[in-house]
Amino acid sequence: MPSKDEIDNYPTTHPKIKEWLLKLTPNSQRDYIRQIIDFERESEQTLEQLLSQLNTSHNPTLILNEIRILIISTNANKTNSIQILSYYAIASFFKYYGYRFPENPIKHQ
Repeated sequence: MPSKDEIDNYPTTHPKIKEWLLKLTPNSQRDYIRQIIDFERESEQTLEQLLSQLNTSHNPTLILNEIRILIISTNANKTNSIQILSYYAIASFFKYYGYRFPENPIKHQ
């Protein structure tokens, strides 16, 4: 679980994420940053790296599906509500930059 300082400082070192966060409420910002930090730690990739892959790919749909699988696999051992929140946080980031994820396969239980 990321610390409060990590969550507060994260946008300062991630300009693309900082730009996207400005459209969210403060509560959503904290919740989404927490999920993103966890995802990046577990996947060993940043959202900005993945965005760069999408921007340079000739087949962004394939990359989006790979990211979707990565989200699902990194969250497999978490609660249902955390899985859903993480998926929507990450999907929201990519949607802001013009990429649409396939529907979330994880449903509320």
